[in-house]
Amino acid sequence: MEKVQLPLSLILCEIDFFPAYNNTYGFQAGDECLRQVAYTISSCKRQATDMIARYARDKFASILPKTDAEEAFQLAETIRSAVKALGIVHAASTVSKFVTLSIGVVSVIPSAKLSASDLLTIAHSSVDQAKQEECDRAFVPILGRDASSTSHPKGDGLRPAQGDCTGASALKGNRVVILSL
Repeated sequence: MEKVQLPLSLILCEIDFFPAYNNTYGFQAGDECLRQVAYTISSCKRQATDMIARYARDKFASILPKTDAEEAFQLAETIRSAVKALGIVHAASTVSKFVTLSIGVVSVIPSAKLSASDLLTIAHSSVDQAKQEECDRAFVPILGRDASSTSHPKGDGLRPAQGDCTGASALKGNRVVILSL
């Protein structure tokens, strides 16, 4: 009997210019900002199996079983919009007067050839790409065979999900390939 392979997605969110936020408003305000962002991300959860965690000082991770790239991108956009809609003032940001997120999204079919470290490497690269494109957006890499053949799959296999500056466009028209690595 053939084993059913289901997608697994990871969303990595980083608060834009968070060190500058702490420097401007202080660590207590920074802690309150983190609490509000964490609550908002958690409230966007779609399935009971979705796991949300604080990953680093200004990063949060969402692990989404049985979620494909388009669904993960839609959730990332929901999270991005919801955090911005909180209206937490951020005078030190160069992209918005409010707290925003840069988000990396990656979806795979899990396999023995793909480690958790590989998945995180791709997600980090995606966040970096979102930041390079002026922040306040979600970035979905398009994984091809060239990206999956190395131990650190980044670079050549990453291309942006096309859309406007707000990241409001869906994946329509973009080729998203989910590989069993």
